[in-house]
Amino acid sequence: MHALIFGYGQKEDGSIDEQTQDRCRKAVQLYRDEKIEKIYLTVSASKNGVMMAWVMYGFLIKRGVNKNDIIIERRGGN
Repeated sequence: MHALIFGYGQKEDGSIDEQTQDRCRKAVQLYRDEKIEKIYLTVSASKNGVMMAWVMYGFLIKRGVNKNDIIIERRGGN
């Protein structure tokens, strides 16, 4: 099974907002519990040249998700 995380908000400094962090935390928990194998990130927004998907990617990596289990969908839009 896979999870799809929609980015919600990004702060002016490029970091992700609390709601987006919550979504990522939930995916990490499902991943650790082995309920999902892959995590898809779908966002196209960026602030100050920082793409939200890459910030979310780093958030997941720092919490133990294998980089090969994260897929960034680059064509998403609002």
